[in-house]
Amino acid sequence: KNKIPSQRYFIKSFTDLLKGSITARGALIYGIVAEFEASNSPCFISRQELAKRINESEATAERAVQLLIKEGWLKSYRDGRKRYLSTSYPQADLYQDDT
Repeated sequence: KNKIPSQRYFIKSFTDLLKGSITARGALIYGIVAEFEASNSPCFISRQELAKRINESEATAERAVQLLIKEGWLKSYRDGRKRYLSTSYPQADLYQDDT
């Protein structure tokens, strides 16, 4: 199977994301994390910066992150005090080409 370009992967996963119970702010956060991954950078972003990027309070941004984690769209891991986020879209779907 051919690996599909990351832009098509993002669109496929974003479309699936919107079919669920995720809010618009959750979709924005998912997009921010995916943007980090597309540039091959780990997503370590402060709560304050994330809230600023989506124009919401830190508490609202954190609730959206927690919902994405609970729904299985994001994964979180810690390295000391730093929290890293990553998308957790099913890896098998990275290799499906819909065309």
